[in-house]
Amino acid sequence: MADASIQATFRKPFAEQSEFFRRKVALPSERWDDLLRDQHDAGFIVAGAMKADLVADLKEAIQKSIDEGKSIQWFRGEFDRIVAQRGWTGWTGSESVDGTAWRTRVIYSTNLRTSHAAGRQAQMDDPDVARYNPYVMFRHRSTENPRLHHRAWNGMVLRRDDPWVAAHATPMGFGCKCQWVPVNERRLRRMGKAGPDRTPPLETYEHVDGRTGQVHVLPQGVQYGWDYAPGKQAAATRALASRTTRLETLDNEIARLNVQALVKADIFARFVLGDIDGEFPVAVLRDADRVAIGAESPVVLLSQEGLAAHARLHPGLTVADHRRIQQIIDQGEVYRQGRDRLVYTSIAGAVYRLVLTRAQDGKRAYFATLFRGEDAARPSPSNRMR
Repeated sequence: MADASIQATFRKPFAEQSEFFRRKVALPSERWDDLLRDQHDAGFIVAGAMKADLVADLKEAIQKSIDEGKSIQWFRGEFDRIVAQRGWTGWTGSESVDGTAWRTRVIYSTNLRTSHAAGRQAQMDDPDVARYNPYVMFRHRSTENPRLHHRAWNGMVLRRDDPWVAAHATPMGFGCKCQWVPVNERRLRRMGKAGPDRTPPLETYEHVDGRTGQVHVLPQGVQYGWDYAPGKQAAATRALASRTTRLETLDNEIARLNVQALVKADIFARFVLGDIDGEFPVAVLRDADRVAIGAESPVVLLSQEGLAAHARLHPGLTVADHRRIQQIIDQGEVYRQGRDRLVYTSIAGAVYRLVLTRAQDGKRAYFATLFRGEDAARPSPSNRMR
């Protein structure tokens, strides 16, 4: 029955799930927790599989299961073939038929569930989807041996940016089938709710690592090693990269509206605070400024590397300050500084000085520095463009 449930859920592959799993690197390991939490986003391991060829073959079998919707029975056949071919013996579960069935189910279901969750995360983190669906509903799906905490949360609707949601990302343990489902305002009203439900208290428990003695504090309902959201970091990064590419094809005014919405959203605050890697579109240049700086794209990007370096020099700047980049560019005085830098100054309740620089390949403009305060002096008047 459990095997049939796995197949019914995961025989509908989609691109984001497949791409997430394909990016993983096959790694030999002794134990399943040789990698913990979001380290599993980057690495594929099978506990006890120490030969590189063995792990690579098992990963390929899982990849095919995802891409082609292969059943667990098919995977079990591949597992038996690979294990025999690579000479893997003495692995946990090999001593009996039931043990083998359990072990193959764990390998198959864990990787399909986490990759499915990561693929869903990639879809939900798309800025358009996030803006249209400000809420999420917890859906309890386990019918065999249900976790009591999970069953109690079934049907609960919270804001998608509620910290409680992040602390209870699904799946929350081996065999967990629960999901967070996007909910928009219309669906919320159809459910008879005027707003999100009251956030439950964040209860925790302690797990002691039997090997190291280390104490891990975990949210109730979340199994050790599962206190993370599969694909969350990578999903947000890929969503931003995809959005940047789309922005470059849009009319300038429409692109500006898109960037304005992105910068106002919670995802921008997460980026500025270092929770998301990659690059974030923060402004769109008018054509005259784009030509002046020599960039092919009008989209101004803020990189995580540049943000980190800038934060060390100017730690007092806030998310709100960074949200004014487009305003400073549009309303400030503009000065040329060399062939590949533009300086903007603006007085908007405070004196700002913003520097943009062109990437070496000449394709894009990047945010370089932002000063706030009286020390943000204007450049030489002779270099002023407007």
